[in-house]
Amino acid sequence: MKLRLSAALLVLCTAIPAFARVLSYAPYTNKTARPGYHERTSRQFLLIESAANGSRFDEQQLVLYDTVDQEPRDVTPAGDIRLLAAALHEGDAGSTFLLAVVVDNAGLTVRTLFSSDGGSTWMNVAALHDMAAQPN
Repeated sequence: MKLRLSAALLVLCTAIPAFARVLSYAPYTNKTARPGYHERTSRQFLLIESAANGSRFDEQQLVLYDTVDQEPRDVTPAGDIRLLAAALHEGDAGSTFLLAVVVDNAGLTVRTLFSSDGGSTWMNVAALHDMAAQPN
């Protein structure tokens, strides 16, 4: 009896947090999109979306969504780039830090870009390129 009760309690305790981590992006966009990396409990999140309505990913945009009160913002870094991945971190006092891994279409080089102001300005992080290029 104790074994069955323990098993049921274990399933119940692990099922509730696992269920809480499911987040659907369907109510936010009707475009083809990939989620960025962020804490699932944060109020903001990033989506890499197709720029046009449809499923083509030739033209992409990085969109910052706020689940509380702001309209979605296009925070795509400038230039002829293709977005590979994006991450968001919410700091203290409401600051938003963004990281984007992009391919520069002109030179076909991978770059990592960082924004400390929620996507208004972006800077290249050359130190991450050096780390990625070194063998293990």
